Amino acid sequence: MLDAEAATERAKGVVLRFGYFYGPDSDFTRGLIASVRKGRAQLIGDPAGFWPMVSHDDAASAVVAALTVPAGIYNVVDDEPLRRRELVDSLAAALGVPRPKLLPGWLKYLLGSLGETLARSQRISNRKLRAASSWVPRWRNAREDGGRWRVANDQ
Repeated sequence: MLDAEAATERAKGVVLRFGYFYGPDSDFTRGLIASVRKGRAQLIGDPAGFWPMVSHDDAASAVVAALTVPAGIYNVVDDEPLRRRELVDSLAAALGVPRPKLLPGWLKYLLGSLGETLARSQRISNRKLRAASSWVPRWRNAREDGGRWRVANDQ
């Protein structure tokens, strides 16, 4: 068990680990929209790698649900993780622009440990939080929530 997990259990605390936030008021969403419109998505790593995400609304409802769960560490992400390529292609389709290129894999080395972390495939499950609470994300994945991509684009 990791030290952070053991410390959380000893303190009888609850830790929530969130995926990347998306929604109309998200800086991440606005930045991704801008880069996709320019033809190059700002995601580093293997296009087939998973990119964990959660909408702002679902993250907020997870925080409320977490008030009733036993001590532990819980992941707050969409039900269905998307691969980087799926994510940017669905965004391009929602925006009506051509399929963007992803950043080259070697770029992660220029960013040091942060680049290597961002380039990892992170297939993360919300199963533990769902089992311990009544929380259910409204959106299965960011692709399903495509209308909100368009709203963010209009702002």
